[in-house]
Amino acid sequence: MTITSFYPIFCYKDTDAAIKRYEEIGFKVIHKFENEHLKHYVLEVGNDCLDIMYDGNIPVEDGYFGMRVNVRDFEEGMEYFKKCGYNKVLMEPVSGNNSIHVGLMNEKGERILLYYHIRNEG
Repeated sequence: MTITSFYPIFCYKDTDAAIKRYEEIGFKVIHKFENEHLKHYVLEVGNDCLDIMYDGNIPVEDGYFGMRVNVRDFEEGMEYFKKCGYNKVLMEPVSGNNSIHVGLMNEKGERILLYYHIRNEG
């Protein structure tokens, strides 16, 4: 199982205000995804990233949510993190045009958002 990158995730009900605060200190939005219940933004400064999100289906307070972990193989990643104790699925896997992700939590309440980005081979 290969982790390709990881970033902290912060949740905010008012994502616009949060993004504005981070932009004021030098971060730039490099990716965004929105649908009927999810707002997810990747911000970058230098070579470092963080995620800002709001998911109406996951009740959390503003602040640190957990870690986004990008993996080379989704099934391997699921198996690996379940073996590491992340057995509670916060949401069923969500497939998009270029990614699959799922929220997982361990018994301590620590959360990860497991991501696999679909690559076009050839």
